[in-house]
Amino acid sequence: MKKTIKFLVILGLFVMLCGCSLFGGEKTFECKNTSKQTDYTLTSTYKVFYKGDVVSKVETVETVESKDESKLKTVETSVDELYKSNNQKYGGYDYKVTNKNGKLTSTVTIDYKKMDLKKYVEDNPAMKSYVNDKNEITKEGIIKLYNALGAKCDAEK
Repeated sequence: MKKTIKFLVILGLFVMLCGCSLFGGEKTFECKNTSKQTDYTLTSTYKVFYKGDVVSKVETVETVESKDESKLKTVETSVDELYKSNNQKYGGYDYKVTNKNGKLTSTVTIDYKKMDLKKYVEDNPAMKSYVNDKNEITKEGIIKLYNALGAKCDAEK
């Protein structure tokens, strides 16, 4: 009896310390990009959460740095309108945009389990090449998407 309890305690600690990915749980990888333009620099990091070949969510941090305050204000308005509109139409967006000291930062989580991907793909036909037949964004698809944007991903293909 004592050996059984000891085994269960050790097994429980092992699972807590090692994480559920050993048992087919969610995994992550990151894609990053830096783009220097004449009047601003854009740095993007995308943390992708997936299980098997299906992406469940992406956490994005995008930073635009510029000495041109009007450029930052224009980008801030565009980004805020885009995320607000997408969240109203499709759901699944949680975002925050800050503009301080020559740096605009948008922090976005897109939860694809909550998002109406079927409607999103219908409205954006180019997305068909990034989803499977169930309108789920695939790991391979999101890597292609971010690579097309110039990002480099640290995921195995």
